[in-house]
Amino acid sequence: MTGDYEARVATLIKGDLGHVWTVTVQPVSGPSFTLECEDIEVTMAEDWAPHVQAKLVGSIPESLTQLDALDGRRNCRIIIQAGYVYKDGTVDIHQLADLGLRNRRTSRPSNQMGLAASSDEAKAMDRRRAEFYGSLEFDGLNDLVKFFADYAVYPEVATLDTNFPDNGGYASIAGMEVNIGTPMWDAIEDAAARCGKWVYCTPGRFWRLTDAPSLGGTVRHVLAVGKDSTIFAADSEVDRTGFANQSIVEYAWQDAEGVSHTVYGRAAVTSGPFSVNSIGYVSDHKRYDRPATQAQANAAAASRVKGLVTRGRGLSLEAHAAYWLRPGHTINVQLPTGPAEDHLIKSITFYRQGGRMLIHTRQPMDVTITTGE
Repeated sequence: MTGDYEARVATLIKGDLGHVWTVTVQPVSGPSFTLECEDIEVTMAEDWAPHVQAKLVGSIPESLTQLDALDGRRNCRIIIQAGYVYKDGTVDIHQLADLGLRNRRTSRPSNQMGLAASSDEAKAMDRRRAEFYGSLEFDGLNDLVKFFADYAVYPEVATLDTNFPDNGGYASIAGMEVNIGTPMWDAIEDAAARCGKWVYCTPGRFWRLTDAPSLGGTVRHVLAVGKDSTIFAADSEVDRTGFANQSIVEYAWQDAEGVSHTVYGRAAVTSGPFSVNSIGYVSDHKRYDRPATQAQANAAAASRVKGLVTRGRGLSLEAHAAYWLRPGHTINVQLPTGPAEDHLIKSITFYRQGGRMLIHTRQPMDVTITTGE
């Protein structure tokens, strides 16, 4: 339940438990070195890319070589570890994230430095297709994601972590084209949506291809308000922002003869309290500049609306940092009123200061999604 951390932390986290963080800089060339940071925030979210993003604040290194090594243009890596110190002196620390440096800001005479780092989806947003060798052919979704991830992280090689069969999704991506100038992430995201899958780069730097998060299985943490509680503060919010019960996905392209084509995929929620027949239409629109069949477009729309309809109701929880938690994990939450409920983690931010975390949750719903509507 607690991942790489000792099982006793789930109970001891409520009491007097020390927290420890380390930051290691791995330049593209030259030795690694430790960076002293006064403040660190690491955020992971299921509905944004890059999946993992971090902000770090510390003093400017005295070594000019080390300062020069902190250059986001040169693939500098930032390795963040976080963990606990138990009363018996045991240090229980593990890697929290392996990120690419994106930005370095120095301020003088305060001698302060700010860093921003992200997981490797950022590289897939950086790199665009620059050449055209004819139509692309893939054995399935795994093959496609690996191809574009390798393309994005060149000269390195991406590592794919998947629960999908090798030829899975072949019909969904058949005929998919990627125009010159298209970011690699655009192609990866589109292909995963057509197949109803979730793709992201993990904190450990694996490209994970898996099913969309759902409740069930192991409860990774129990959070409660009250005596010996794990929760400092809790807010509940119902928000229409980001919520939709209809998705329209547009594919527009020109064929080899210069003829323009457009296919619209449509999907709507048609059962439950948030169906289009109950509350009317709240629509979302997404456009891709590439070919798709009607079936592929409808599948992409169904995948999008399944995630969008569960937005809008959730909890914001500030609690003792449980560094093993990740977006998509199931947690059990007991507030002062009402029954204990299982929630999915939508996003989580860990803070070095105070050894705390901020979790945003959502609750999936069993709904009927009708395509072509």
